[in-house]
Amino acid sequence: MSEEVRNEEVRSDDVVRSDSKQKGNAAWLVLGLFIPLVGLILFLVWRKDRPGDAKWCGIGALIGVVLNILSYVLMFVFFGAALFPFLGGATSALLPIL
Repeated sequence: MSEEVRNEEVRSDDVVRSDSKQKGNAAWLVLGLFIPLVGLILFLVWRKDRPGDAKWCGIGALIGVVLNILSYVLMFVFFGAALFPFLGGATSALLPIL
């Protein structure tokens, strides 16, 4: 009977471990956010073995890429708007296009 109890304990530990593995750790989101390439690589490597952690890495990488693209677009718009008055005579040539 003690062997059956031990087997049940092992099974319950496996269930707890697999649940925590499925859930993942949200700290991986931060890594993917600041280094999106690493987040993408970890997502591709872990997607079958550690699906919870892979999900957080993938979400972080996706958010990181979107924020990078958004920041480049905003910098282009703001610096373009700041430099537009200094173009001088070129602005009158651009007005019919705009």
